[in-house]
Amino acid sequence: MFPLIHSAHDLDDAETKQRKTEIWLREHAETTLMQRQTSRRKTFTEDEHADLDAINRDLASCQRRILWIVSLARRGLSESFQEASELFFQTFCESSTDAKKTRMLMLHRSVMSRLGFHKRRWAGAVAGAENTMHRLEIQRTVLHSLMTQNDSRLNLRMAREQKKLAQTAKRDSDAVRGLTLLGLIFIPGSYIAKLYYPIPSPYPPPPLFIAI
Repeated sequence: MFPLIHSAHDLDDAETKQRKTEIWLREHAETTLMQRQTSRRKTFTEDEHADLDAINRDLASCQRRILWIVSLARRGLSESFQEASELFFQTFCESSTDAKKTRMLMLHRSVMSRLGFHKRRWAGAVAGAENTMHRLEIQRTVLHSLMTQNDSRLNLRMAREQKKLAQTAKRDSDAVRGLTLLGLIFIPGSYIAKLYYPIPSPYPPPPLFIAI
């Protein structure tokens, strides 16, 4: 009976974790839906990227909880308990009186009924866990799609910024090339013009002193 009691406590913990995981998964589904609606806009803030990372971590945490429930060893406990109870009842009936057999039969039926209920509870917990795992996979697929869209949008934004920088650099290069060309044309021309056409000075010439 002690293994059965211990397994019943584990089953209670499994059902509690299953309910909490269902609540978390429902909240995450709503959050992912809001993020999907947000991703249709042209802009995407850093806080929304952080929300996607938080959702991914929460989904991984939910998956760890579900993997604890889906266990082949725990699913086989109820069947092992039933086989052990049947073997004990057969062994007891071989060496007991009819009165003891009657009382043991009543106890055996009660135990088998309890074991059957315990087995069905484990089967329900495992079925719910498998359903939750399927929903988790769907949520992770949607989240991966959102992150891929956001990365693509970020790459497009970076490409646009790089194109703008390239255009600005080209304009600056053209301006510098034009200034250089103007300098090559006008500076030598100004020097030659000064040689052949001297500019008159606005000041009167200095007086000439004749030495005696």
